[in-house]
Amino acid sequence: MSKNAFYVLVLSFLFAVNNLNAGANNCQWYDDSYIHSHISLNLPASDIDFVIKQIQDAKVDAVQFHTHDNELWQLIDKRNLAEKIGFKKVATINHAGVWYEGEANFLRKSYNGRAGYQYRINPDGSFAGRWTRKHICFNSPAVYSEIIPTFYYDLVKQLQPDQVWIDEAIITVNLCYCKYCTDLFKQQYKMEPPTKLTDKNHNKWVKWVDFHRDTFRKWMETVYESIQKAKPDTLVTFNHSYYIEQPEEPPYFVKNLSGDIHKDTLELGLYARYGGSSDLPFDLMPGLGDDTWAGVKPKTAEQIYNDISIIIAHGGRWNIGEYPTNFTALRSEPKFQGPGYRRADLYLDLAVKGSKFAYDRKEFCVNTKSVPYAAMLHSAKTHYSHVIVNANKITEDNELRKTTDGDFQKNEKGKVNSRIYWPDHKFIYDDLLGAYQSLLENHIQFDIIAEYQLQKKLEDYKLLVLAEQTYLEEATIAKIKSFVADGGHIIASGSTIAAGMEDVLGLNANWTKAAPEQIDLSKQKLILDNVWQVNTANAEVVKKYQDSNLPFVTKNVYGKGTAIYISGDIFKQYFKSSGYSHEIKGEDDNLRYFIGELLDSCLAKGDIKFKADPWIEIALRENNGNVYLHIINRDINWRQRKESSLGKIEAEIRLNFTPKQIRLQPGNENIDYSIDDKTIKLSLEQEKIDFHKIVQISK
Repeated sequence: MSKNAFYVLVLSFLFAVNNLNAGANNCQWYDDSYIHSHISLNLPASDIDFVIKQIQDAKVDAVQFHTHDNELWQLIDKRNLAEKIGFKKVATINHAGVWYEGEANFLRKSYNGRAGYQYRINPDGSFAGRWTRKHICFNSPAVYSEIIPTFYYDLVKQLQPDQVWIDEAIITVNLCYCKYCTDLFKQQYKMEPPTKLTDKNHNKWVKWVDFHRDTFRKWMETVYESIQKAKPDTLVTFNHSYYIEQPEEPPYFVKNLSGDIHKDTLELGLYARYGGSSDLPFDLMPGLGDDTWAGVKPKTAEQIYNDISIIIAHGGRWNIGEYPTNFTALRSEPKFQGPGYRRADLYLDLAVKGSKFAYDRKEFCVNTKSVPYAAMLHSAKTHYSHVIVNANKITEDNELRKTTDGDFQKNEKGKVNSRIYWPDHKFIYDDLLGAYQSLLENHIQFDIIAEYQLQKKLEDYKLLVLAEQTYLEEATIAKIKSFVADGGHIIASGSTIAAGMEDVLGLNANWTKAAPEQIDLSKQKLILDNVWQVNTANAEVVKKYQDSNLPFVTKNVYGKGTAIYISGDIFKQYFKSSGYSHEIKGEDDNLRYFIGELLDSCLAKGDIKFKADPWIEIALRENNGNVYLHIINRDINWRQRKESSLGKIEAEIRLNFTPKQIRLQPGNENIDYSIDDKTIKLSLEQEKIDFHKIVQISK
């Protein structure tokens, strides 16, 4: 057996054993924390007084410092300021997931030219990487056996941080065709790595992409173990890993979830709900700026309140992006060329106002768990299938491809783009975003779960939504069938028919891909680009397409439950027509009402019902038997007209206890409500919801 093969075998065994302890031994200080911050620049030590003022004024629990230059860190250590003021020190490692050569020189060590040191390369031999940087390959011997372990061990020994926050740890796939990767792949799979996706080699691509994803996991494990050897109580956090982009069960070395979402509140909400549906504590980092990271244009206070509300309502921690800061911007408007002048006093004011807003709501948010009711599935296999297709895109001559962080890189004609962090350079595909929005805007209490969570707790839910979930594990399919047979309900759309659940959907297996179809929803006409022609076995046809007369919506009774199937990519169209979306088409709510009727048909006998305008978000959480109804007014980011406002928010919740007290928080206000056989009915004026209010239902 070769040395590389032995190394892979040993690490795989350790990974499997240690995975049994996933989620254990979280750092208590992180569990108890509430507000974190991430310094926007490498602030000089001369800024220390202003930095400390910003930390104190915003009551920050943990501060992330960049480790390129650590003079500020050393001065804080020398004066013992972290202990005196009461905040945790976090070492931020930039670009660690891509690790271009400059980042490896933190401890003034040079690795370039070392035997076994290899850059990632494309199939044609060109360097594979972000911007113009050369990314090192984690499978090259000098990297995995010496450079990575030594770097992180020495760094932690020197800095003694409470936490290491590793940026750009989001590359669930970054392809490399170097000799080490290709040789190791051939040893494991007995085949050559593919270089071009065809109809016949999809399974080979799955193996090739999984191989790189496994490399990424092993890199994280090596990092974690190296840090633990240096300082066992240091929390190791991988930015974005095992979050939306990597919907797998977190292994033992992942203790918390973390992600930076600069200013997209739609994606921020998706992340918050996914984090709030998990068993791990999480933090999210929206920036204080409204232009670019470390720019010169601060957000409004109202937008900051909205960002905070979305995070803390789901039990998360607010990580203040670009804070502490100073009066020099990294990049300035309009061309993002800097440095520019930043009003650091305005950023300080925003952080202080946001901190007060958050702390006023802390006792109703921390340590809460989502009340299970409905769920939407985010399958890893489906998510990664989008990535595989994107891995093979050939660029056009002089094409500028927008990258996920807002920068642009120029690609040469005919070069395969191996930077595929997200499908189509998005955080998540449109179908899942649309499903999220449709549930949100119809005021359904719901979680976003991965397949490993589905296996553990699907029976806790009444409804499961499967939005274009093309590929599912066999165990997942079996679990869903059992769920419906026992009385659960599912709503599946489009390509989910290919996952292998024709029997539970009441359809024949001879389905085919069809031409685009138009659906007519009163004033709203929509074209579904991806349509599947299906033939019913036991299912009832509820609605047909306007022109072809093919089944559009079917409903099947399976055991004690029901399965609804929509034969087109309806949720992608919802994303394109919702008031939160990037593409706004029309102003009618017919599609929302249509999906709302399908949801209501599955939850007609449910215990939770709401009526409000579509820009109102609800989240039902619980802690120690008490229930908290979070109501968030997100109209600041609603892009369509709001003339049809209902003006009121009505709720009906059936509890398993008779409440002792019901109050509107913060403020401990009385609220009008009625109780009938443990069912609470209440009505609130929408004007009372200044961004985020909580109905506290005490046991």
